[in-house]
Amino acid sequence: MTLNTRAGFTLVEMITVLLALTLMTAIAMPKIHLSRARADGAALEVMSSIMAAQSKALLRQHNVMVQFDTAGSRIIIVEDEDNDGLIDGGELATVVTIPGGVRLTRSTAPAHPLGTAAVSFAIGPGNLPTLTFHRNGSASEAGVVYLTPAAPGGGSEPAMARALTIERSTGQVRCLAHDSSSWGRSC
Repeated sequence: MTLNTRAGFTLVEMITVLLALTLMTAIAMPKIHLSRARADGAALEVMSSIMAAQSKALLRQHNVMVQFDTAGSRIIIVEDEDNDGLIDGGELATVVTIPGGVRLTRSTAPAHPLGTAAVSFAIGPGNLPTLTFHRNGSASEAGVVYLTPAAPGGGSEPAMARALTIERSTGQVRCLAHDSSSWGRSC
């Protein structure tokens, strides 16, 4: 009588071990919050576009307007070559669409001291809130722009809201996130 002694694992044993490893990996991996990443990415893109508009005003030595289209979730950057505060034919306009399902809205996030509206700047050409950078780099006014990612059900996620603040005298742009008590943590 010969004993058949083979070393190895059965298919059932291998599947059981792989399933156990998969479950342990899923539990051990840090959770990545997709909404936070979308909000931060969109905030950084809008912030970069605003800073680029300020740089254009300094380099080209004429006003550059940044318009915020809340309904279309986009910003429009207009090089106002004749500094008349209007959008004339021939003046370069660049449209930046806000990515990732993020909208220009405060939703139910607490208001920053600079304003409660989704965009706190005065209404300009085209009936849109407009921030103007002057050729010395200063902004037309201090203000805030809120960005909030859309929730899976179609609403918004106020806990993931971001606030971009613009200082009037220097045109400095800051990105803020809301913690449990105030706007202050940088994006």
